[in-house]
Amino acid sequence: MKSPKFSQFEKVVVVEVIQENSDLKGEKGVILWKDFITAGRKPQQWAYIVEFSSKKMCRTVLESQLETQGDFSTESAFLGKGYEISFDMSLEEENDFIEGTYRLPGRFWEVLIMTKKEVPNLNHEMTTWESGITGAVFKVPNDAKLNKDYVMKAMEKTFGAEDWKIVIGPDSMLVRACLRIDI
Repeated sequence: MKSPKFSQFEKVVVVEVIQENSDLKGEKGVILWKDFITAGRKPQQWAYIVEFSSKKMCRTVLESQLETQGDFSTESAFLGKGYEISFDMSLEEENDFIEGTYRLPGRFWEVLIMTKKEVPNLNHEMTTWESGITGAVFKVPNDAKLNKDYVMKAMEKTFGAEDWKIVIGPDSMLVRACLRIDI
């Protein structure tokens, strides 16, 4: 495996686009996480989760699509300033499973998983994945209507905050798999 070209919090610019990132050419962002992509990609290469502050979103971008700006941002610039939540998929009126990311004040992005189980009440446990990323795994009673409203109420109750903002954050599956860089 070749060494990654970029480091955490390095400022980059998108110089080449592929179909799923066609709106990013010329956009400047900052590297948050990385992962080495092997399955289905030729050549195998590093993928980076990049936060694009001008677009208020995170996206996964391949190393070959990026160039450095020769500068770094600070870690504190990427800690939450409020309560933010991002969903990986479009939510239906009824879901069996929901996955996304969230960010609390003063913290990095974390993973959120909610899945229906045979439990009497909503419960959760905080966990840390192999990547070092933390988050909350919720078990939701099978008879609950698992949708956006349910998620928002569960997050309010769990973290004691009512002012959650829905944003476009990093993909939770990639965050769980990615390696935090240089921390």
